[in-house]
Amino acid sequence: MSAVGSTRWHWLGVLFAVLLPCVAAEAQIATGARPYEPGGDSHAWAVTPSTVSNDWGLWHIPPRSGATPAEDGAVRIVDSLERQPAAIAAYGGRVWMAFAGGGNRAGYAFLTAAVRPGAIDGTWYTGAGGRLASTAFLETTGRVIALAAGERGPIALIEDPDGPISIAWLERNVWERANGPSPIDSVNPQSLGVLQDGSIVLATIDSDQVRTWIASLPDQPQESSTFELLDPDALLKPFEPAEDEIKEAVEIAWVGSSASLQIPVADGRVDGAVVGIGSRLVLGVETTDALRVIEVDGDLATTLYETAPGGLALLAEARRGIAVRLGDEAEGAQGRAATRLVIEEFSLDTGRLFFVGPAVFDGPISPSDLRILLVLMVLVSASLLLFVVRTSSEAKPFVAPPGCVLAPPIPRLLAGLADGFLALLLGGELSRVLPPGWLAVRIGADALDFAPLVLGLAIGLVGSALLEAATGRTLGKLVFGLAVSRSGELDGRPIGPRRPGLGPSLARNAVKWLLPLVAIAGLMSPLMRHRGDSMAGLGVIGEAAEPASESSSGPDSSQDRGPDDR
Repeated sequence: MSAVGSTRWHWLGVLFAVLLPCVAAEAQIATGARPYEPGGDSHAWAVTPSTVSNDWGLWHIPPRSGATPAEDGAVRIVDSLERQPAAIAAYGGRVWMAFAGGGNRAGYAFLTAAVRPGAIDGTWYTGAGGRLASTAFLETTGRVIALAAGERGPIALIEDPDGPISIAWLERNVWERANGPSPIDSVNPQSLGVLQDGSIVLATIDSDQVRTWIASLPDQPQESSTFELLDPDALLKPFEPAEDEIKEAVEIAWVGSSASLQIPVADGRVDGAVVGIGSRLVLGVETTDALRVIEVDGDLATTLYETAPGGLALLAEARRGIAVRLGDEAEGAQGRAATRLVIEEFSLDTGRLFFVGPAVFDGPISPSDLRILLVLMVLVSASLLLFVVRTSSEAKPFVAPPGCVLAPPIPRLLAGLADGFLALLLGGELSRVLPPGWLAVRIGADALDFAPLVLGLAIGLVGSALLEAATGRTLGKLVFGLAVSRSGELDGRPIGPRRPGLGPSLARNAVKWLLPLVAIAGLMSPLMRHRGDSMAGLGVIGEAAEPASESSSGPDSSQDRGPDDR
C-alpha cells in the first residue's frame, strides 16, 4: 500500500474514532419529570453530554404554565457532572440522580438538586448555592434499571442477576425494599412510575403487547418525612453499615394487566417514567430509530406521538410531553458552544405539537435580571460618558486640511460597521482552525466561546491601525470616501492631509475597538471626534462640498496630498 493510501486510511480511522463517540453520545440523554402534583408547577430535567468536554450537564426545564411560566423551549443550566448518572427522576421541583458505585461499596450514590421561584416572576434559582446534596447510599449487588420519584422521594427499580426484580424507596433516610412482580414468560419490567394516588406502576413491552403491574407501597410511618438530605462530605467518610440499615424485602400485592399494541414495536424498550392521566397510562417506548409515546387505555395501547430517539419527560399535571435530544441543526444556538439541545413539546391528550426547535438557553442570570442589569449598565455608562470621558477641547484644536472637512457621524458609523463586520467574520473563520475551547469560559456544563469575538477585535484593532498608518484608510473608510489625517495646520500654516503614525493610529483604534460606547459618544458630539482622536491629535476627514479657493492655501498646501493620503 502506498504512503498516500496509508495516510488516507489513517485519517479515516481517526475520523471514525471521533465520530463514533459523538453518535453514541447523542443517545445518552436521560430525562426525568414530575409525574403528578395537583395544582403545582410541572418541571422537567435532563442530563446531556457536553460538546466541549468529557463532562455532563444537568439542565432544568422550567414549567410552561402555572404561577411562573416560561416560554416554550426554555432550559436552564444547573450544574456540571463528572459522569453520567445511571438513572434520573424528578418530583416537586427536585431531581434525583443515581450514580453506580461509591468507594469500595457495591450500590448507588444519590445526588439531588432543587429549584425555587426567584424574586422576580418567571425566574428560578437552585437552592443551597447550586450545590448538589446527597441522600442515603443504596446498598445492592443488583443494577438500577429505572428510577421514579413521588411524594415519598426516589423509588428505584433494581434488577438482581441472582434474584427477582425488586424496588427500593427511601423511608426515614433508610432504603426500604419490596419484591417486584413475578415475570410473565420471563419478561421483566423495564420502567416504573408513581401515579396520582401514590401507587407504583411497572411497565414493559413485548413486541405487540404492553404489560403493566400496579401495587401500593406500605403505609408511611407517622414520624417519617417526605425525604431527608445528607451532607455531601459524609460520602467521603469510612462506611460502617448499621445492623438494621439493610432491611429484608417486604411483600406487596401486584396486579398485572396487558394491552395489545395497535402497531407492533420490534426490539422496543420502555424509556422514562410511566404516568397516569385519568384512566390512561402514558409511557415512552424507544427503538433504534424512533421514540414513541404510547397511551394504554384498558386493553388497547395506541401510539400518541412519535419522534427521533432521545430523552423523554412526561408531565401528567401539565398534560405535556417533552422530548430532548442533541442535534446538529441546533449547534451554536443562542451563540453558545455547548448548546445543541433540540426540544420537542407536545400534548399528552391529542399528540399535537406545541414547539420544536433549538433550546432557548436561560442562563444563570434570568431574562428579568438581565434586563435590570442592562438598564443599570446604560445608566452608569451614560454618567461616565457625560461627566468623565466626554471629548473636551484640546490645547491645539484640530483643523481640517484645506479642501477637507471633518466627516459627519453617519458615514463614519457605516464605515465602522463595515470594518467591524469584516473583522468579526475573519475572527470567526480563524477560530475554526485553532484548538476548540481555547478561549471558552465554563458556566456549569455549558461554555461561552469568546474566541471569535477576541480574534475579531484583535484583527480589527491591529489591522485598522496598520492600514491607517500606511494609507490613512481602512476598507470601510475607503468605501465611504473617508480618511484619517493629522491636523491641517502646522506652525500656524495650513497644510494638506498627512497620514497618522503607527503609535497615534494604535491609540485611536484602541478606543474605537475596545471602548465603542466612548467612541460613538464622541462621534456624536459637536466636535465630531472621539476620545481616541483627541488623544492622538487626529481626525477623520472627507472631501469638502466645494473646493477651497487658492488664496486659502499656503505655499506648502500640496504637501503629501496624494489621493491615497486622505
